[in-house]
Amino acid sequence: MKILCGLGNPGPSYESTRHNLGFRVVETLAQRFKTKFKKGAGKFLLAKTTEEILIVKPLTYMNRSGLALLDVTQTYDLLSEDLLVICDDCDLNFGRIRLRRGGGEGGHHGLESIIEQLRTKRFPRLRIGIGRPEEEELEEFVLSEFTPSEKKEIEEILKRAADAVLLFVEEGVEKAMSTVNDPNFKSGDRQ
Repeated sequence: MKILCGLGNPGPSYESTRHNLGFRVVETLAQRFKTKFKKGAGKFLLAKTTEEILIVKPLTYMNRSGLALLDVTQTYDLLSEDLLVICDDCDLNFGRIRLRRGGGEGGHHGLESIIEQLRTKRFPRLRIGIGRPEEEELEEFVLSEFTPSEKKEIEEILKRAADAVLLFVEEGVEKAMSTVNDPNFKSGDRQ
């Protein structure tokens, strides 16, 4: 079984912010699988697709995402390697997607919380670039909405990220990384 977890903050005031890209990707996946999110057994929303895939949105807010993921892994008796975390990344250029098999938190408080709660850095993550602000404070930037020109590209980025997640599910992290991490990867490039 795989857990596909998008990071974000619950509630309408955060819905369209940069920090909620993870939520938006898993919402795109839920639409593709024709399923809806429902309250899970813990601190998360859950969309069941098949016996093999669970799509998760933590309800604990970004900086405490690990509490929800600990609930999920314990409820379903899964290992951290069965988890794919999807989140924004200010160290990647806007729209760039990078898949990794593990690693540190890279300054991302959601990943930091997950590493702390699961007591491991060994879980795959898909990071989606939002760029870094030139003058604005980082906290304000990640909680702000995209610019009008960025909004025009968001749907394509969400499709590409959803395709990347499905490659991970179908082919595993190693094989998916070779396709997804190519800067020319576009939606529809699933092989």
